[in-house]
Parts: sequence; C-alpha cells; structure tokens
Amino acid sequence: MSRLRLYLMMFFQYMMYAVWWVPLAAYLTNLEVPGTQKAMILSSMAIGCMASPVIGMIADRYFSGQKVLFVLNILNSILLFFAANTNNPDLLFIILLFTMLFYMPTWGLTSAIAMAHSPSEEFPRIRVFGSVGHVASGVFSLVAVNLLHLDFDGTNLPFYCGAGIGCYCCTGQFNLTRYTSCRKR
Repeated sequence: MSRLRLYLMMFFQYMMYAVWWVPLAAYLTNLEVPGTQKAMILSSMAIGCMASPVIGMIADRYFSGQKVLFVLNILNSILLFFAANTNNPDLLFIILLFTMLFYMPTWGLTSAIAMAHSPSEEFPRIRVFGSVGHVASGVFSLVAVNLLHLDFDGTNLPFYCGAGIGCYCCTGQFNLTRYTSCRKR
C-alpha cells in the first residue's frame, strides 16, 4: 500500500475532528447555551472515548477495518451536517454525542490500518500526519477568516467543513488495501 495513502488518511481523519471541535465553545457561546449544557456538549468527546474500545474490538474481529472506517465517517458526516442545522442545545448535545461515539473509534482504526500496512519503524512518520492535520485545521480557520473574509469562529460553518472533510475521507477509504482483522490472521 502506498505510504502516501496512509499519510493522507491520517491527515484528513484528524483534520475532520479539529476543524469543528476547536471552535465549538465559541459557537456555543454565540448560541447563548447555559454553562451546564455547554459542559455536557463539550463532554461528548469523553463519552465517545469510553465507547471507542468496544467498537474497535467489534471492528477488529468481524469486519474489514477500512469498511468500518468508511461507515463511521459517513455517519459522522451526516451527523455534523445535522449539527450545523440546529440551534437547540439539547438536540445539539444528542447529535454531537452520537458523532463522538462514531468518531472516536476512527483514531484506533486508522492506527491499526497504518500499522498493518507499514513496517513498525514507519508508523511514527505516518501518525505524525494526524497531528499535522490537526494543526492544518487551524491554518484553514485562519485562511477562512482572513483571506476569504468568512465569519468562521462562533458560527455553524465548521460543522459543514467537518462534514465535507468526512465525505472526502470516505472516498479515500475505498482505495485502501483490505485490512485483515485479527480473527483472520
């Protein structure tokens, strides 16, 4: 498998998250979400992290990793689109809770796919592209604000960007070589 595909997989998977998560607090403030509800919405990531190992175990034993990654990214894209179209804090919490339940397992899946398709000494170089993608989302925000004169922070626009990046991620997952689960090894 081309290492470039693995680099891009990591880059966009982590960019998809950071492009909407970082400006989320400003968006909630602009919606005038009360403190307790804001805390609940922002805690959705932690709840998603708790469910991540369960989904990872199921994916690793019974399904092809890239197919599970595809399904999770499609679900994330749909949910982020819905999140962009609601102003109700209760509904936003539910949508983002499910978004994080589906998103957080993708970090482990992308790592498993990268480790299965590259030598162990190459994995740190592949993984660093996830961090680069996270930073690139900040650069994207600066470009949107300064060069394109878009009101980005504190708006629902980051949700649309995350949904778009998620759809783009899905196109790349069909090009990944089949990841053999541990059940079939």
